Amino acid sequence: MTLWRLRRLGRRFPPALRPALVATLGGERRVGVIAGDPAPWRALGASAARWEPAARYDLVVAAGPFDPAWGCSLAPGGRLLWRVPGRGLRTAAQHLVRAGWEVVGLWPRRWADGGPWVLARPAPRPPRPGAPRVKISYRATVGDLVALTAAVAAYRAAHPEVHLTIEVPHPEVFLGHPAVDAVAWTPQPDAAFERVHRLRLPIAAEDRGRSLQASAAAQLGVPLLDPRPVLRLFPWERAAAEWRFGRAAGRLVLVAPFSRWPSREWPRERWRALVATLRADGHDVWLVDRGDRPPLPGARDLGGATTLRELAALIERADLLVAVDSAAAHLAAATGTRAVVLFGPILARTRVVVPWVTGLQADTDCVGCWHDPSLPPPPRTCPRGHHRCLRDLDLARVLAVVRAALAAPQGAA
Repeated sequence: MTLWRLRRLGRRFPPALRPALVATLGGERRVGVIAGDPAPWRALGASAARWEPAARYDLVVAAGPFDPAWGCSLAPGGRLLWRVPGRGLRTAAQHLVRAGWEVVGLWPRRWADGGPWVLARPAPRPPRPGAPRVKISYRATVGDLVALTAAVAAYRAAHPEVHLTIEVPHPEVFLGHPAVDAVAWTPQPDAAFERVHRLRLPIAAEDRGRSLQASAAAQLGVPLLDPRPVLRLFPWERAAAEWRFGRAAGRLVLVAPFSRWPSREWPRERWRALVATLRADGHDVWLVDRGDRPPLPGARDLGGATTLRELAALIERADLLVAVDSAAAHLAAATGTRAVVLFGPILARTRVVVPWVTGLQADTDCVGCWHDPSLPPPPRTCPRGHHRCLRDLDLARVLAVVRAALAAPQGAA
């Protein structure tokens, strides 16, 4: 179907639903790739040839919470985003899209007042004539991507002239990021690494002795100006979260006790005791980001149904977050919410980068095993089989720090 016919088809829609069609042709001019785990690609070495074909990045790729091959997402404020899969349009080098297109339709505002949302920038900023186009592809979890936002801001400060595209598995992290011109979605977490392998791009290894922000900035070759993550929440997102979840009866304490790594989790019975004590102190305790784990008795269960941005809006409203090392802890750093974070296999000093987040860690001799190069990364279970790094973190110590954080005046670090 030609571009002219697609535009003609768009005129048949009522004005409120009429889609705006954008098209792109070409491939990539410059690719900057930073990698979370360089182990599979060490054979490439620093001498691998750089690959810089001609390119354009003029599209936003929006992914909905449905079939990953087709994207359809409803953004508050009224934008319906469609993404047509480009499998039939790709060359053998899958990162080269010979022709791709996306429909961005405008729905009536009243239809966008609720529902599950995965958001992307409705229209990317067009590149300035002659501006170098740079894409950063980053395969990472939500927490690492939140940390990456600070490094991206540093890259923009060092290179104000470039047209910058971010390609990540969770594009909603970069919605509204002032340093980003366009956001692309990679449906397969390993897609960026497959491209690196095929094109023989050099990779900068992650430095585990630094914070995620500092390591990412070093991979990009720029100084880190500010370690605070950059996460922009819009007023309608805050209102939508309040409408969906309501207000707390007292001071709001969020607890996020779960992680993808069992080695990062504090014993469940201590979480139950912590929740009971906080409720006895008169606080309203909500359980967030639990996924498919069982709820905690005494805490209001929000389930695992919150989107990333809903979770960020909830954390921003809270008086305190108590969490393990997880995405929720990174969101607290981004939203300015006071947090107490329990660390085990990862050293707290490499994750706590802002004064309103307090990291707690036991005095066990084996803490920080993630930083041990002799162990296979990542230690999702305890390499020694005892999980003492978190079991030795006793309830009384955690409760004392939590109460002190709640007693501190608002705005105090």
